[in-house]
Amino acid sequence: MQGLPRGVRFALFVGINGALLLAIGVAFWFQDWQYALPTPRPDGLFQPAFGSRPELPAALQSLRNPGRPLLVHFASAQCPCTEFNLDHVRTLQKNFGGRVDFAVVLQTNSAPEEATREFDGLHLSMSRVVDRDGQTAAALGVYGTPQAALLDADGHLFYRGNYNRSRYCQDESSEFVRIALSALVSGRVLPNLPQQAFVTFGCPLPRSLARRPGEGS
Repeated sequence: MQGLPRGVRFALFVGINGALLLAIGVAFWFQDWQYALPTPRPDGLFQPAFGSRPELPAALQSLRNPGRPLLVHFASAQCPCTEFNLDHVRTLQKNFGGRVDFAVVLQTNSAPEEATREFDGLHLSMSRVVDRDGQTAAALGVYGTPQAALLDADGHLFYRGNYNRSRYCQDESSEFVRIALSALVSGRVLPNLPQQAFVTFGCPLPRSLARRPGEGS
């Protein structure tokens, strides 16, 4: 480089730095693009209907308080989309926590100590369930993160789906979980929501849930 004319050195400097910036831009674009697509739906996925009463695994069933709705937040410490909506989940808990119980279900294959660190990294002050075998997600028909499942006071499935059409949960008009919570605590039926509320976006779970609850892997 030192032996090259000054103009050539400058052109090389600009070209190299331009290529680096382009590579960084492409990497960010690819990350945004992959999470803007629907999460692949497992073949044979079973999803309980709204209004049905899913049979919950014991770990989650034990968290249900009679007469109290339960919001189940499905999260993964390895999923960037989970990180993006944590502030929104905390806001929902702050606004509805007096009338609705909240639980976070961690989708992980990690050992217990590592799973504890993953939970702590989410900074969510709510009941915890580790879903290593996928049974909790399967019972509610969830196959990606972040997702929410809302059970009414009698254990019927009131809502299952996305938090927002925006990965950063910044679109107030599409705060689907907030809309569902507001309807539930007000004694109203779930309003008609767009298809974007129910087509899963985000990260696939660590293991396939292409089975009915209780079936072997």
